[in-house]
This record gives sequence, structure tokens and C-alpha cells, in this order.
Amino acid sequence: MEALEKHALLNYFEQIAEAKIKKITLFTAFPYTAAVNYSDPHSLVIIEELDKLAKINGGAFLN
Repeated sequence: MEALEKHALLNYFEQIAEAKIKKITLFTAFPYTAAVNYSDPHSLVIIEELDKLAKINGGAFLN
């Protein structure tokens, strides 16, 4: 049983490590000058192969 748990955990980490992920950082702008406000970053993570990661969780996205 312990070997199965370790194998499942390693498979989980392998799927996460191999997923194609992009990180995009957006910045707000000041209203009058339209200058970039570097002190207020907003980061987004985009997972290109979401179906592969969903298989780890039994195929349910919101599980």
C-alpha cells in the first residue's frame, strides 16, 4: 500500500512538472498619464494542457 501511495504521489508531481504553463504579468496604468504602474502587478497562470492535469484529479475540474 505504501508503494502505491508513493507511486501515485510521484506520478502527480511528474504531471505537474511536465504541464505547459505560462505566467503573464499585467500592470495597471495611471488614469491621466497612462504610465505603467509597476508597483501593482497582477499575475495570471495559463495552463495549456488542462485536460492532462484534470486526469490527476479524477477528471473533474472543480473537485
